[in-house]
Amino acid sequence: DLPGENTFSEYPFASAKVLVSPVARSKARGFDLHVLTKDAKQLISALRDAGAELSGEGALEAHRIEAGIAGAEYE
Repeated sequence: DLPGENTFSEYPFASAKVLVSPVARSKARGFDLHVLTKDAKQLISALRDAGAELSGEGALEAHRIEAGIAGAEYE
């Protein structure tokens, strides 16, 4: 279960903790993951192994515009 928008929930991941917060930055919706820098590579690797694709700011911006979401709303 994901937390409600503008809230955080903590989930265990390996020996780390990941904070998850849903956000509306595109039609597909999504969530932010917050993890300590020392655990980031392991989390990214696990996400990729699970089929997730990482994208850059350009892709995020294009999806935000496509969804009609104003830039200031999600910053």
